[in-house]
Amino acid sequence: MFVVLTLFGCWLGWNANIVQQRKAMREQARQENARSQPFGIKFIEEIQGIDQPTMFAREFYDKVKSVSTQPSASQELSIVRRWLGDKAANQIFLRDHSEHDLVRNLFPEAAVFVLPESGLLVPNLD
Repeated sequence: MFVVLTLFGCWLGWNANIVQQRKAMREQARQENARSQPFGIKFIEEIQGIDQPTMFAREFYDKVKSVSTQPSASQELSIVRRWLGDKAANQIFLRDHSEHDLVRNLFPEAAVFVLPESGLLVPNLD
């Protein structure tokens, strides 16, 4: 019984750690936007003026599909993650490739778009 309880505690702690990392990344994105700096990370849920993010992503993906990563996991978060306060991400935009792997690992349910250096404009991102 002790072993089972210990394993459950380790699993729950691991999930809580992931949720905290995801929250920290969302908060970093909010702070960058509040300081009026060019964004490094942008979650589509926070872009105003986009009523249907899925449709927007499909249209956008057609333009930048060579520099994007499609979701590798289900869009649905586990009940434990939701209970810990986690929120699913739909699409995430990055200004460059520097944080792509980290974002990809923390948000496997999201499509990750790296904006090309050519300066493709996305509404209300800056």
